[in-house]
Amino acid sequence: MEAFYCRICKQEMELPADAVLINHRRGSHYKLYKFGGQLHDLTPVVSIKHIGSLLQKIGGSGVGLHFRWHVNRRVKKDNCRFCFPKAQT
Repeated sequence: MEAFYCRICKQEMELPADAVLINHRRGSHYKLYKFGGQLHDLTPVVSIKHIGSLLQKIGGSGVGLHFRWHVNRRVKKDNCRFCFPKAQT
């Protein structure tokens, strides 16, 4: 069986046979199920690992985050690790 991750209870689990699909939002990889008297918002574990690897490829250096944090790129913001890098010794 396929493993799923629930973002409500933060656990990995398998989808039981008595699970009832409550909602699936278009454009989301999460599906809301009800089983065992509880609600679970599940996504396949494979999709979490895939998304995590894509984020590392896209934003591995963090430069994209730096540009998104600054509306005006000429302005330096306090506590920004890119505007004020720590001196390497």
